[in-house]
Amino acid sequence: VVLSYAVIAHSFVWGAVGIVTAWAGFQYRIHHEETALTEKFGEEYQVFRARTGMWLPRFTQRKI
Repeated sequence: VVLSYAVIAHSFVWGAVGIVTAWAGFQYRIHHEETALTEKFGEEYQVFRARTGMWLPRFTQRKI
């Protein structure tokens, strides 16, 4: 949606502002969700969090 608006407005600046704003909003939300999940699941969630990526999956080899 943000990029669509930037294309329609013919403005690189509004596209960049939109992307930065969306990223900041997601970071804010992620922080609060991770706090809640840590409180609910404790160490189990911390282990899960250590082996998964926040934004992109980690492509490391798993031990079988």
